[in-house]
Amino acid sequence: MRKTIASITILIMFLVSCSTSTNETVKNVAKNEKYELDIQFKVEEFNLTFHVKNNIKITNEQLDKFKEEIEAAVLFLGEHFPERIKYDTYYVYLERGREISYVYENYIYYYRYLEGRAPILHELTHAMLGSSKGTSFFTIEGLAVYFQNQYEEFEFPSMDTSIHQVAGYFVNNNKYIPLNILMDEQLVDNFGGKYSDELLRWMGYIEAGSFTEYLIEEYGLEMYMKIYDQPELNSKIEEVYKKPLSQLEKEWLNYLQKNSTKGEPKLFSEPYDYFIELNEQLLNSNILELIK
Repeated sequence: MRKTIASITILIMFLVSCSTSTNETVKNVAKNEKYELDIQFKVEEFNLTFHVKNNIKITNEQLDKFKEEIEAAVLFLGEHFPERIKYDTYYVYLERGREISYVYENYIYYYRYLEGRAPILHELTHAMLGSSKGTSFFTIEGLAVYFQNQYEEFEFPSMDTSIHQVAGYFVNNNKYIPLNILMDEQLVDNFGGKYSDELLRWMGYIEAGSFTEYLIEEYGLEMYMKIYDQPELNSKIEEVYKKPLSQLEKEWLNYLQKNSTKGEPKLFSEPYDYFIELNEQLLNSNILELIK
């Protein structure tokens, strides 16, 4: 995610030609294994250079695996968007703690890597495609969530509950955030601390990802990329799709009704204690009051 807005395990590995340079090698006395604190490698297919800071001090074997995961994700994104790659050099930090991974321009900060919860492709989507100041978070996060699920890094929101099921659950309980609000750059900026609220942030990601997936599956990726990272998104959508946002939103809501199950999604049952608490907060909150 982008740092200003508050913005997964790889199943397919590709080998990419690369070169590695070591700035410092130290010895992990406890495990009697060596690890490198800094590495550099290049993805030759797209001439991209990555500098990795190993602040969590994973072993060389684990670091090689991380490098392969980065390479595989780069190939995936590069094959889709060879002309849109914004930078030729990226600085990647493997960090301790349980914070949310984020991107600032070509700097990528990953947390919770050893738990398998670092969204590698999601954050690379932000870094490689870039984002412009003053544009809505909606397409930035929507596309990253869409590709995260297509790549099966780990599916969002979970492996056994589709994003449409959860978005449909919001709608069925009259809890969803209207899309014109989520696409309003000024209003979202004004939320400030409100959008750091975990529930609202999570809902925003769900809805952005679900609507993005609907648009891409229904109208194609090429058309979606014409609205990606664009200012005044509401009017841009009407220009590109030849339909007002309100009409596309109705289409999406009808799609959700047909493609989501009634009742609580499996996500909100045991053993997902975190999501059980989030669901309770959702059902007990007046969403429209929260975003005023």
